[in-house]
Amino acid sequence: MKKISIVLFITIIFSCKGKKDHISDPDEIESIQELVNEIFEKDKEVYYLSLSAEDKLRGTLSSIYFTYKFKDTYFDQTYDVQSKTFSDPAKKSYDYKKGFKIGDLDIGSIPEWYMEALQILNDKELLIEDKLYYLDDWNYRVDNKGKIYARFALNYYLSSHSRSSGRGRVTTTTYASHDFLLKDNQLKLLNH
Repeated sequence: MKKISIVLFITIIFSCKGKKDHISDPDEIESIQELVNEIFEKDKEVYYLSLSAEDKLRGTLSSIYFTYKFKDTYFDQTYDVQSKTFSDPAKKSYDYKKGFKIGDLDIGSIPEWYMEALQILNDKELLIEDKLYYLDDWNYRVDNKGKIYARFALNYYLSSHSRSSGRGRVTTTTYASHDFLLKDNQLKLLNH
């Protein structure tokens, strides 16, 4: 019964919003995959790739951050989804051992792993039924053996309070987060 309520809960979340490319939405992940295919060649080697949300409590894709190598130097760069522009490359001092090809990423499975993460929270009695869980970011990396793995965070709203300040009204929003690791097709809750 709990599994059915999670599926119903998620269905309600995604049916109440407009088209915004939510990272965890099965109906919108296809357009995110198309965007990645459009801006990167499938054989482009990267050392890190992050699909990042607009803010901590939205889950809407806003940027794609990545690390790559050019002439023996590593660079970080960000693609802004709204403006459709790349940031200037920033040199990195870190030396990566192994990279991975964009074409090797299974971006289409993100919504399934999101649902699996919710099920893990439910099984561990950490899922709060009246809360919405937003996928904040999805980060691909490669381990020393050359295997791709992913880390991601699910955030949920806790509270907000407003106060007056000399410049107007200030609102503080508090949220909590659960971190997950996906490696070798196994999903693990990290911070519990």
